[in-house]
Amino acid sequence: MRLHSTTPGRPPHSQTLIGNRYGRWIVISECFLKTHGSGRRSSFCKVRCDCGKESEVSVNLLLANKTGGCKACAPRRCVMVQGERFSRWTVLQPNIRKEDPKGGFRYYCLVECVCGARAEVASYSLRKGTSQGCAQCLRDRPEHPFTKTHGRLPRKLHAIWGSMKSRCYNSQNQAYHDYGGRGIRVCDEWLDYARFRDWSLKNGYDETRSLERLDNDSHYTPSNCCWATKLQQANNTRTNIKVTWNGETRSVAQWARDPRCKVTAATLAARIRSRWPTEEAVTTPSGGRSRRQLSPSQSEDVVQRFLSGESVATLARHFSVGRNVIEHTVDPEYSRERRQVVSHNRRARKLGIPGAVTHAEWKLLRDLCSNRCVCCGTAGPLTVDHVIPFSKDGSSNWLSNWQPLCSKCNSEKGGRSTDYRSPHVRQALGLPQKAEAQLTLV
Repeated sequence: MRLHSTTPGRPPHSQTLIGNRYGRWIVISECFLKTHGSGRRSSFCKVRCDCGKESEVSVNLLLANKTGGCKACAPRRCVMVQGERFSRWTVLQPNIRKEDPKGGFRYYCLVECVCGARAEVASYSLRKGTSQGCAQCLRDRPEHPFTKTHGRLPRKLHAIWGSMKSRCYNSQNQAYHDYGGRGIRVCDEWLDYARFRDWSLKNGYDETRSLERLDNDSHYTPSNCCWATKLQQANNTRTNIKVTWNGETRSVAQWARDPRCKVTAATLAARIRSRWPTEEAVTTPSGGRSRRQLSPSQSEDVVQRFLSGESVATLARHFSVGRNVIEHTVDPEYSRERRQVVSHNRRARKLGIPGAVTHAEWKLLRDLCSNRCVCCGTAGPLTVDHVIPFSKDGSSNWLSNWQPLCSKCNSEKGGRSTDYRSPHVRQALGLPQKAEAQLTLV
C-alpha cells in the first residue's frame, strides 16, 4: 500500500522507508523530490549497500524490487560454474568481469571447444545457445544448419545452383531477360540438386571458378557446361567481338594477348568496327595515332572514291569513321584548314560578332594571296587573322576582315588593327583602294 505524507510539500513515502531493507540496500534518509531533465519530478531516497557504498535510488525501483544493490554487489543473472558444458564449449574460467564500451559491465567465460580451441565468450551467448563451438567445428560438422537437407557440401555450390534456376525461371530476377527471357532453361537432371552437386564435384568445381555455358544460346546441360575461370568467362560473352584470322576464331582480347598482334585490344576493336581487312587490323602497328583510322588499302579506296565524286559524309558513313578522318586522308591540309574555319566561326557566334566564312571562301582568299603570308611572303602553313580584332569595335567575321598570315606574323601583330593585304586583293574583295600596301587602321 502506498503511504502519503500529510505534510504539505513533502513527497510520498516520507519517513516511512527509513531503515527498511530492499535486497542489499538500506534506506538511510527521508524521501525527496528530484527534477529530471524533461521537467518531470520523482521521489528518491538515500540508501546504503551492505558493502558500505551509498547512493540515491528511485523509490519506485526500491518498492518494485528492481534494484537489489550496487553494481559490484548486485546478484548476477547469469552465473557460470567451472566445468559446465554448453554444446561444444566447456567452461574453464567463469564470470570474468569486463567493462562494456557502452557503459557498465559484462561477464565472460574462458571456454574450450572439443577440438581444443579456446576463446572468451559472453556468458549470455552461452546461456542463449547463440555460441555453440569454434568456427572450424561449426563449419566442418555434418549437421550444419545450412546443409541439413543435402548433407556435407559447400554452401557456395548450392547458391550457384539456386542462382542458375532463378535466372532461368524467376521473371523478377534482374538477369532474367538474358536467360529465361531468351528461352534458356535448366535440364531436368539438374533440377535435382544432388545430381548437380555430383556432376560439379567430378568436373573440376572449386570456389575460384564459376559455371560456364560453352554455347551461350543453349541450355544448362552437362554437355554444354563447365567450370571456368573469370578470364575464360570474359572470353565467352555475347558482347565480345570475334575475329577470324589464319583459321583461328578468337575474341579481340585474346588476339591482343597474342604476340602476332601489334596493337591493343581497344585499337583492334576500333579497326574491326571500321571494317579494316582482318590481317591489316591485326598486324599493322598503330603508330601512336587515333584508333579510329583507316588501313592503307582503305585509304587508297577513299582517295579514289573521293576523286570520283563521292562526298566526305558518304565515305564517313561507309567506313564508320568521322568526317575528319576522311578529310585528313584525302588532304591533310584541307582537314586542318576546315577545323580552323569552323573554330573562328564558332568563336564569333559565341561573342555575338556578325558574319561567317565558308571553307571555300577562305580557300579563295588564300589563292588570291598565292598561298603565302601577306606580311612576310612565307609559303608555309597559314593561319586566319582578323584585320580588326574581335576585341575592338567595328570588328566582323566577314571575309573582308580576314587575311592569311603565318604563325609568326600573326603572333607579332597581336591586337593591332593592321591590314597587310595588297591592292589587288582588296579590289577582289570589293574594298576601297589604299595608297599603301600596309595601312594601320587604328
